[in-house]
Amino acid sequence: MMEAAARPRVPRWVMASTALLLTGYVAVDAARNVPSRLGLDFYRVWGIPVAHDVLGEKANPYTATERYARVLDEISAHSANTALRRANELTPNLAPTGTPFFYASFAFLPRAFEPANALFAALQYLAAGFAVILLARLRGVGLAPAICIAAMVELTFNPFLQDVKFGNVNSFQLLAIVGFIHLSRREAYLRGAWFDSLCLGLLAVFLAFKPSTLFIAASLAVHFWVVRGPRRFLLGALLALPLAVAAFAWGTWYFQDAYVWRDWLRYTQGMNGGTLLFVMESGNSSFPMLLESVAPSHGVYGYSLILAAILAVMVALAMTSRGKQTALLKPMALALFADPWFAASVGVVFTFATSPLIWPHYHVLVLIPIAWLFRNGAPAATACAVLAYAALAAPVIGLLLAGQQYLLLRALLIFSWLPLVPGLLSQVAARQRRIAAHAAAAE
Repeated sequence: MMEAAARPRVPRWVMASTALLLTGYVAVDAARNVPSRLGLDFYRVWGIPVAHDVLGEKANPYTATERYARVLDEISAHSANTALRRANELTPNLAPTGTPFFYASFAFLPRAFEPANALFAALQYLAAGFAVILLARLRGVGLAPAICIAAMVELTFNPFLQDVKFGNVNSFQLLAIVGFIHLSRREAYLRGAWFDSLCLGLLAVFLAFKPSTLFIAASLAVHFWVVRGPRRFLLGALLALPLAVAAFAWGTWYFQDAYVWRDWLRYTQGMNGGTLLFVMESGNSSFPMLLESVAPSHGVYGYSLILAAILAVMVALAMTSRGKQTALLKPMALALFADPWFAASVGVVFTFATSPLIWPHYHVLVLIPIAWLFRNGAPAATACAVLAYAALAAPVIGLLLAGQQYLLLRALLIFSWLPLVPGLLSQVAARQRRIAAHAAAAE
């Protein structure tokens, strides 16, 4: 029988040259666009530490929001930087919804807006690029092709472009989550209890940085519990407590206010005139918020709980062959959460399904389940990954904008995460079939 012809391979020098050219193009594109970016979120990231330095007293941005805004108004009025002046004009309400630790983390930025803006954007590109390269490498892709993939993502993935445009932190969050997957996949935590405490402590710091990542942090914590066992997990959590306390203390010390965390919580709940739940008309792409705007009977948090319950039931049904093999529920849960890819991906999907606040740049995080589902043994999962990426691709968004298809564009932003659900369920069902077959063979 004639042997199948080997598939032609691209020479390494061609792939390396392509990676170099694409990286250079990304750098040129960034240098052209970053100086004039909108930077509304970066304005807060940079401006709140700057205003705090100017005030020089016990004044935190949650109780003295107007004073912080006036300081930034004064700085902007005397600046020749058009990007700063425009960001100031478009941010009449400072809306400091980040945690004290979040703003304290960016106190290192230069006090001059222009170099701070350039540095922050460069860090965004580096974080996202390294995260995507690491994702590709974890899926068995060579270094040069992984660099090409990262460059193409930074050129074509609209959530990343929005993250850079507004100056948000989703690229940094992406790198942190991929880092957890990388450490777990290499089983570095098996070196000792000290590494358990470090991983769990970093999860606590990750949560203190952005509490909206609760589902992701919780899923990864369950992964460590399953892999290391409850006793080692609890020991690691106990040893990790100083890192969580340090994140809390850093925010408190930076603002020189023992009650700053309480003030942040009051502000984000609307008690000080602030609000975390921006309405749909302001660009919020949250599915629970959409449901609440159509039928307000359950409220946005009520719909979040309902959606979380529905997703949990769907996953449980996939784990038990639609409820026919309930005895597999526990071994399935242990097998699934032993995989860091599943833990991170299910956390991301639950976040987008239930969060009351979703901006377009938040979708940077869906690169994790997309990378997990793509060519992972099931054509259906691959199709779901491709569909999710295509829905958020810059060329698709550009065509809709050019055709003034604003309603369809809005629907894409709200439901782009939805293809990840059947993809996730298909992977759960495939694992269930393997475990059921193994159990039957053992009998």
